[in-house]
Amino acid sequence: MVELNIKKPLIDPVAPDKDAVRDAVNPLKGLQDVSNSLSQLAKEFEDLQQATAYADASTKYVLISAEAQTEFMNHLNTIDTTDPKQIGDHGKKFINGHLNQKYTKFLEGIPNRQIRQHFTTNVSHALLNFHKDALTMQIGAVSLAQDDNINKVVNSLSDGFKRDASNANLASSKEKISSQIWSLPLSPLDKQKKINHAFNSLYREQVIQQYRKSPEVFGNALSAVYKGQSTPSDNGSLSALVESSGTREIQVEDDQNIKLEGWNNLDPTERRALLNHLVSEDNKANSKKRTDMNAVIKTRDSMYKQGKRPDEKLSLEDLTNIYGVEKGFEIRDLDEFKYNITPDVAKVRLMNETDYAHFKEKANSDIVNADLSVGGLFKAQTYLNDIDKAHINSMKELREDPIKWGIENKQIDPLKFDTPENLAISLSQRSTFAKKVEKEHGLSSPFFNAGEEKLLRDQLVRKPSYETIKMYQNALRTLSDEDKDKAITGFSKIQDKAVSNVATLSSEFSTEAETVANYIILGVKHRKDVEAVLTPKGQSIADVKDTVTVAIQNMFGKLYINNDDANFNKDVEAMTLYLYGKHHAGEISSITKSTVNDNLKAVYGNEPTYIKDSTVLAPRGMKHRDFKDRLYGGTMEEVKKAGLNTINAHMANYRMLGSGKYQVLRHNNPIFSDKGEPVVVDVHKITLDQLRKAREEREERKQYKKLVNTTIHNIGIPDTRDIID
Repeated sequence: MVELNIKKPLIDPVAPDKDAVRDAVNPLKGLQDVSNSLSQLAKEFEDLQQATAYADASTKYVLISAEAQTEFMNHLNTIDTTDPKQIGDHGKKFINGHLNQKYTKFLEGIPNRQIRQHFTTNVSHALLNFHKDALTMQIGAVSLAQDDNINKVVNSLSDGFKRDASNANLASSKEKISSQIWSLPLSPLDKQKKINHAFNSLYREQVIQQYRKSPEVFGNALSAVYKGQSTPSDNGSLSALVESSGTREIQVEDDQNIKLEGWNNLDPTERRALLNHLVSEDNKANSKKRTDMNAVIKTRDSMYKQGKRPDEKLSLEDLTNIYGVEKGFEIRDLDEFKYNITPDVAKVRLMNETDYAHFKEKANSDIVNADLSVGGLFKAQTYLNDIDKAHINSMKELREDPIKWGIENKQIDPLKFDTPENLAISLSQRSTFAKKVEKEHGLSSPFFNAGEEKLLRDQLVRKPSYETIKMYQNALRTLSDEDKDKAITGFSKIQDKAVSNVATLSSEFSTEAETVANYIILGVKHRKDVEAVLTPKGQSIADVKDTVTVAIQNMFGKLYINNDDANFNKDVEAMTLYLYGKHHAGEISSITKSTVNDNLKAVYGNEPTYIKDSTVLAPRGMKHRDFKDRLYGGTMEEVKKAGLNTINAHMANYRMLGSGKYQVLRHNNPIFSDKGEPVVVDVHKITLDQLRKAREEREERKQYKKLVNTTIHNIGIPDTRDIID
């Protein structure tokens, strides 16, 4: 049950600590309490306001002080801090002027007098600290100036050791530097410290200069050793000899006194470290000398292998200093031996196998018959090894690159084509060289190697097309017929298809051929531009090549069956470049089957001619009837000259050689004269008499064929004979 308390009021009083009766006695009491609360809050606000003002002023003071410090240092950086007077004058002016104004403005911005007084004291301390810093810098500048003066004197006295590193000069230098330091306004302790430091610098400099002038003074403290020595892989090789010689190094031995005051006054650890440093510099220099000398000797070794003599002989003094006495003499002797046998090395490099076999046989015989010492036998064996290697390597070089071999062995000069005259000289040399190489070594030499072909292509791209064409033509005009023929053959064998075609076409000396060559050069120069235009039109590079390839195969494909010297890919490239050139010139808009067919004859110069089992191309512009007459007349004449009277000229077939020359074949096999030379017809050199006889012969055979065919027809016998007109 809930307890019922009738004494407890139903509602608690609002203010249980207030007495209504008492309040009724003093009615102003509540108002007084409110007034007291307001006064207390006002005091708290005033205190808070003062604290805030102090905090704001303190923040501004810190920021202004940081700015002042930065500005002060920046200002000092604009003056010469090694000049005490400048530091004093400029520093004082800056502090009393700019910084004082900065702080005054700060103080004026503080409304509270009490706070302002507080920070006025702080500002005074800050300005005094700036003056103190400036004064400290002045003192430092004076001290630095003193040290600088001491260093200048020490450096000047040290330079004197380069001329005279004697103990007497050291004593005189010590006296001079002591007098200067004792005259400075320093404490005795500071003076002695500076004197000791200066003396130590003089001691070190005396040791350094004495070592550089007379390292033998330190002989008892040093020793020379050779590191990395080994047995040479080939005692007869200069390169192997120097590689195995090792490296000469100087080492510091046990520390001991010598008759040098500077050395004896240095701390043992310091002077050993100093000597090690000096020795390391020498070792670096010796290592560089050895590296340089090794390179020199290896270059000489390469020259000896090429049969070439260096301009100067080696210095024995240099060799012994770098490699030691024993090894130095060994290298010198071997170098002199190789120098002396250079003419024989040069000679065997040019010999063919037969001549070299005779030469080596004689050399072996001379050695066997000679009474040689052990050293002589070593030299003899070295001689045989050197000439054998020289010959073998030379023949390998000849097979790999005849032109480079010819230049290195001074058989021909490097290619020159800056003028037609120089190109003609180069072509003439190479014609003679090719003939000699074929005769003596049985090798076929091109007229240009890969490096030279690149130079020719660069010129083709760089120069105007007409200059390139005229250069080839003018060079050929000055050559003999034989050299000219060989040069044109050389042009046809150039691997760079563009250069080969331009040179070959230029050699035809016809307006049409020059035009074709000009378009090919344009095609080379603007190939990328043309291909960039064709591609958006739906013609890829592969499409163009396929179109050209098919067209050539259809019209001229049989040319490449019996003609070993023809290069199908070269002709495809020539045709492609020709069409590119015409496209660039705006003469064709696309490369199609019809445009290729329309332009094929211009590039090839003629249409195929079929003779027996061979397909050949007549020279540019020559009519087929005239070509056949010339070919037949020339064949009769050349067969007769070759002593091959049994060969029927009407039954011959042919292989194109270029430049109007055709090799005579029988059943597709070459025929040779009684001297072993191939029978070749030049249709450009047929005389009028030979041409007349050939035409008369053709007419006679024509009449004979007509008569035979009529007779066979009348008696009803099929004609199975193969008679050509």
